[in-house]
Amino acid sequence: MSEDIIALLRREIENKHGKRVAHGKDCKELSERIQDETSRTLSTTTLKRFFELVNTPFKPSKYTLETLALYLGFEDWEAYLGCFDSNRHRHSSDNTWDLLKKRVEIVTQSSLKSIKLKTKYSSSRFLLRSYARKRFKAFENSSLTATMFVAPDGYGKSSTIVQLVEKFLLSSDEKYKDDIVCLIDGGIFFDLFSSNSNVELLKQLLEFKLTASLPYFFNNHPEELKGRIWIIIDDIDEIFFEKEQYRKFVENLMRLILGHNQTSWSKIILTCRPENMEVISYLAKKNPTFNGCWFGMNFCTDNLLQTSNIPAFSEKEIKCLLRKLNFEYSLEFLKVYHSDVLEVIQYPNFLSIFVDVYKQKTDISEIDLLNRYVEKRLFSQPYLDEKILFLEKFLELSHLGELKSSVSKEEFPRNLLGLGYDELISHGIVYEYTLPHRGILDRSVYIKFCQNLIFEFIVVDKWLKNENFDVSLFEEVRSYYRDNTLFRCQLMQLMTLIFLHYKEFNPIVQIHSDFEKKAVHPLHSLKDLPQCIIAIGNVVRKAMRNNKDYRKHLIPKLSKIKIGQILYFKESFDVDGIMISSAEFLSDYKHDTPSSDAFFHFMQFIYGLLSNDSGICGDEYFKLKHIRWEEISDPSILAYGINYQVFYRKWIKKDIDNEFLEKIIKDSKDILLKQKPLNQGLPKFELSVLFTLSQCQLYKEVIAFSNFLEINNDLSVLASSSFFPFYRLCLSHAFLQTGKKEEAYGIFDEMSEFQFPENMKFYFIINVNLLKASFYIDRRDFQKAGETIETVKHYALLLRFPFFIDRASEIEQKIHHFKNQNPKEV
Repeated sequence: MSEDIIALLRREIENKHGKRVAHGKDCKELSERIQDETSRTLSTTTLKRFFELVNTPFKPSKYTLETLALYLGFEDWEAYLGCFDSNRHRHSSDNTWDLLKKRVEIVTQSSLKSIKLKTKYSSSRFLLRSYARKRFKAFENSSLTATMFVAPDGYGKSSTIVQLVEKFLLSSDEKYKDDIVCLIDGGIFFDLFSSNSNVELLKQLLEFKLTASLPYFFNNHPEELKGRIWIIIDDIDEIFFEKEQYRKFVENLMRLILGHNQTSWSKIILTCRPENMEVISYLAKKNPTFNGCWFGMNFCTDNLLQTSNIPAFSEKEIKCLLRKLNFEYSLEFLKVYHSDVLEVIQYPNFLSIFVDVYKQKTDISEIDLLNRYVEKRLFSQPYLDEKILFLEKFLELSHLGELKSSVSKEEFPRNLLGLGYDELISHGIVYEYTLPHRGILDRSVYIKFCQNLIFEFIVVDKWLKNENFDVSLFEEVRSYYRDNTLFRCQLMQLMTLIFLHYKEFNPIVQIHSDFEKKAVHPLHSLKDLPQCIIAIGNVVRKAMRNNKDYRKHLIPKLSKIKIGQILYFKESFDVDGIMISSAEFLSDYKHDTPSSDAFFHFMQFIYGLLSNDSGICGDEYFKLKHIRWEEISDPSILAYGINYQVFYRKWIKKDIDNEFLEKIIKDSKDILLKQKPLNQGLPKFELSVLFTLSQCQLYKEVIAFSNFLEINNDLSVLASSSFFPFYRLCLSHAFLQTGKKEEAYGIFDEMSEFQFPENMKFYFIINVNLLKASFYIDRRDFQKAGETIETVKHYALLLRFPFFIDRASEIEQKIHHFKNQNPKEV
């Protein structure tokens, strides 16, 4: 029994008695009055205990409470508890609103405690997500009555409710101080109901009666309203598990929401799993008025997963959470070294597992993370055997995803759609959706994995159980999925990760070699390779950046294979990892040809440039001068012959004159004249030289070379390139630096998204941000300029590029100088 209710009862007894009950004689007088009015006896000793005049470990008996309720004019104790009409509580100074608020507060505090226990909630570990804050504020300011958070288990529905309740509704904010907040944990609903039978609202959830409802009372007594009433139910689908009972409960809930729909002071927030939304969706489609009560809900889809409205984590949220959890690695570290992991942990249920697994480990592995997730969510009790049988049948019916990744529910035996299946749905492993079959009235239910990655992982696991770790497995997968190229590439990438994880290097080398032997046409560049080997190459390249052992075993062998040279050197060389890993195996690529020598010495030169080592740059400069450039035809390599000279004169010798620039432009044009017709394919040579001119702050030359590029090339080919936005940014920056602001902002303000090759992604991100900073400074947006430079410094530190740290510091000095010179404008 709540102390608040007992305290209220004491005050009402004293008010009716006409004075405080503070002494034994007061208890004697009160005992006599109660005897006269109720014909029931309460001894002086009992009343002393009730008014705490003597210490006692015992709570008031039901007889005592019944008698005191009769004394106050109620039929019995239950009537006293259930009544929130202030006219009935005529001996209380509390009005109806205060009485209701006190009773509901007990339910809310019990539910808060329960939800925190089941979610292991701690304010220091949980983040109030931006989407939840925005949705709550938008819902609060809307005229609609109800909203809902829908997502599988592990997406943070319950913790979001706790945060919203504590952050806003139970805070000291004046805006909410008079609001009544009734938070109900659906998982303990009947415990709450049995111990708080005085709260009429709990009864209304089981059987809505308009004449006993809050809207009915407050519409007839508007003077009693002091604020808003918030009804918040977490996990409505845990109140009843039996389907028919759940359906009846939802129908009653609909009546309650409709009853509150005409009020401006009532707000209802619910949470639910997608698989249990079917009844609510059906009622919303059937009843337009009920549908119109909801804020931000989509009831029109037959795909239950699409009713989920909790988004994946944004990069900003992941960054904040990792910092909040004192995780050793930053978001930027994961982006550079473990981008595959980052794609996985954007799902809330993965992130918590990731942090638990890797808080104490330094060897982060995507495969370890997937194994842990599958063990925890799939291959665990309860109903383990049922879940395994269902998954085996799913793989059989889908033919291991050969042509489809979903299966009709009708194809499954009924015994496989029991509690184990329900568990997989509630954990967000699989979901159901509906499609028309032979007509509008004939519809079929299909089952699909919520996340493709989990399906792919289980399919690969099935293949591995049937085969050894051998190159023949790659061939079987490649052949089996010949009509499903995308799925084939994804499986082969995942297989490569698993082979690397278990240090099975020979099959990886062999798959490169076999592709080369079976090639029908000569292999010169990435465009000559099949998509699946490029996908494997992306995995291997990133893995080698992170692991020296992988590099030691793979590079000496891959560098001798033509496909390996294309995938890991030349245009696919890991520029981002040059200071960390890739420079150490450059010598493996040397094959005593002018092209390979040029590539080797230019990359060594870049290594020296990015590390601010002028000695290395000087040595490589003289070696590059003696390359037989006339024997090279590859435009990307030929561009190195121009670029090394410009870099050397600008950043090492620091002496660029007009004579040198005229020679560079003339040499560039001479090279182009000797090439094939200039309007065929992507202008790699021109783009490479132009980017170098931009990096070396030669802005007039950037504009001139851009004009030459656009006149002599097919712009539709250039515009479709992933490098086109960066090319436009370099040009706009050159316009800005030469005083042509109208042209500069005409390009800059219409910039599209940047997409760069994986092997030099962060190298270009650094350059993009250095260029953008100039625009922010010009617009006096020093906060954004500062943030942009911080991004540059962060990535430059991770990639060990002192050269770019210096460039960032130069821009920081410009910002500080301008602030000091123009304090009023700042």
